[in-house]
Amino acid sequence: MKAFKKHIGFSLICLTFPFFNQAQFQHEVNLSNGNVETAPVQGIDSIYFDIPSSTMHIRMLNNNLQSYQWSEIDNMTFSGSALGQVDALDCNNAVLTGSLTEGQAASNVSFSVPYTGGNGGSHNGQTVNSIGVTGLMATTPAGNFSNGQGSLIYEIMGTPSSTGVASFELNIGGQICTVQFQVDQLMGEISSLDCANASVNGNLVENTAASGVSFEINYTGGNGGAHNGQVVSSVGVTGLTATLNAGNFSVGNGNLTYQITGTPASAGTAEFLLDIGGQTCTLSINVASSGGGGCPTLAIGDAFGGGIVVATNYPGTTCGYLIVRENDDNSPFTFAISNSNCFQPPVTAGPPISNAIGEGPNNSAWLVQNCNSTPAHACESVTHGGFNDWFLPSKDEVEQLMGNWTNNNYPPQGTSQQYFTSSFAYNAGFNINGYNNYIELAEPGVISTSIVLSSNLTRPVRCVRAF
Repeated sequence: MKAFKKHIGFSLICLTFPFFNQAQFQHEVNLSNGNVETAPVQGIDSIYFDIPSSTMHIRMLNNNLQSYQWSEIDNMTFSGSALGQVDALDCNNAVLTGSLTEGQAASNVSFSVPYTGGNGGSHNGQTVNSIGVTGLMATTPAGNFSNGQGSLIYEIMGTPSSTGVASFELNIGGQICTVQFQVDQLMGEISSLDCANASVNGNLVENTAASGVSFEINYTGGNGGAHNGQVVSSVGVTGLTATLNAGNFSVGNGNLTYQITGTPASAGTAEFLLDIGGQTCTLSINVASSGGGGCPTLAIGDAFGGGIVVATNYPGTTCGYLIVRENDDNSPFTFAISNSNCFQPPVTAGPPISNAIGEGPNNSAWLVQNCNSTPAHACESVTHGGFNDWFLPSKDEVEQLMGNWTNNNYPPQGTSQQYFTSSFAYNAGFNINGYNNYIELAEPGVISTSIVLSSNLTRPVRCVRAF
């Protein structure tokens, strides 16, 4: 504390106080009239006395000037504390406690920054947002520097937006430097992996290179983190490799797709041990025996190619198999004849659509290409089991071929025995609101006459594919 009194004889014209610019002071002036003036003073450059005018001046670093007549001053006191400063702030040797991970809130994470040349003065602390990887904030509270060496502790809060480097620019104690910390990638985890309900796309045949074959596995409890993928070789039937590319799990439920390559060494069951996201399960896939020409040996009722085999001598195909989709393909379809454009008369030459076995693919394709909103669209527009060559069967295919399937899947529970077919007919004497054309219905195992479609009718469809 320094006190100046007006009755002291001053021989010093100018006093400089370089330490004042490293201090935060206030001065209290007791005036001769009884008034007291108190004001903060920070960054004093000098105090000097103008003898001719009997005036004391306090000059600040910002060149502001505070002046007092000697006759006014009864007493002046300067008091305060040193403004904290350091000679060096060493960001290169900052130490991180805890870890930072993308998408996860920082918890108990901090860093310490060493400094040298502290003057023991106070500082107001600092709060600084991260750059580079955003979403984080580093805070050190107000306090005092040590005399000499010491360190500052910054607490990190927030959630990093990505992986990479989070940078914090520190500006304290008269020094500036930048600390940088790595933000780690969130490692992917899941709660369950469902091999039992995997969807297999494509067919595996012994001694035939897998082509376009994959399987899809559902999982639950994904945390959104990254995984490195997996490459796993088959056991049981060897020669196959299932590959999952690196990626990220979804948050919550999702699925993983493995591509299968290689050539199965025999018929039987190929097994793949999956180990991903902290979960394991074993997937089993049937490998069919070769019947020559690369065709598998299958029987009616076998599960294969996205469905169930219902014919082994289907015409116009390489292997002669007709596959009907599984039990879940019983969805009712409502066909409103007025919503389609192929059913208004006159019809001078009927479209090339037939009831015959083997004509289902042509029938279904013609309806999709030339008409709007027919039952054929329900089959031709979907991908199921990895295949997109499904079609709506002809009338005779429904009646005879589907009748070969003896697993009591027809009729579906709670629905009519009548099914939409892709067979198209014309009846000049029949008219529904100006429409003479219609799509025929059929019943599996029942050879019957055509059933004329009403203006709006809801019946199930069963999609098939042939190869």
